[in-house]
Amino acid sequence: MVNYPMKEQVGDILSSFLLALVMGILVYAIGIILQSGNLVKLIIQFISGTILVISGSEITKLSPYLFLKQIVVAKVKSFINARR
Repeated sequence: MVNYPMKEQVGDILSSFLLALVMGILVYAIGIILQSGNLVKLIIQFISGTILVISGSEITKLSPYLFLKQIVVAKVKSFINARR
C-alpha cells in the first residue's frame, strides 16, 4: 500500500469536487430557468459552466488547472514564435 491516508486523499480532491458540484448546480438551474430552445439552452449552459470552472480554478489556484494552463500557454507561445 502507498502511504497516502484517506484524509489526505479527500482533502486533495475536495476543492475539485466542490467546484464541480457548484458548476453542476448552476448549469442545472440555468436549464430550468431558461425558457428557450434546447440548442440555445445548451450553448448558454456550456458557456456558463466553462466560465465558472475556469474562474473558480483561477481563484482557488487549483493545481491540475494551473498545470494544464502552463502547458497550453507554452504551446501557444511556441506556435506564435514559430509563425514569425
